[in-house]
Amino acid sequence: MDEEIEFSGFLKFADTEFQDFILPIIPASSQLSLNSALDANQLGKIPGKLTPDGWVGFHNWSNHRAKLTQLERWQLWQVDYGIVIPVGLNMYLHHALDLDTDDPEIAKVMEEISYEHLGVTTGHPLPLRQPAAPADL
Repeated sequence: MDEEIEFSGFLKFADTEFQDFILPIIPASSQLSLNSALDANQLGKIPGKLTPDGWVGFHNWSNHRAKLTQLERWQLWQVDYGIVIPVGLNMYLHHALDLDTDDPEIAKVMEEISYEHLGVTTGHPLPLRQPAAPADL
């Protein structure tokens, strides 16, 4: 029995404060288009667009503002091609820190230092990812 794929949720960002800043990230194991100038080392880290012959970079992604129709298209790419496409967030307006550690004590110290130097900007504690979710911010 085939295992069901859990696709990324592009549509959960529809009509939220984040919608404009959502981008599809090229999956790490993807095939690049022959027309792409990207290097394979960038896969999994850079926004892109899926074409019939593979992935290409997302031109001018830092100035792009996503529309609902694009979120729908990116969601469908996953279903149509049977791949998980990571959801990216343009950090132009929404800032974050990526504090990479699996050690809870180190994470706590890093969180305290972050609050000390940057303050609490959202009124909420920092969301901490669990070791089982390495791609979360």
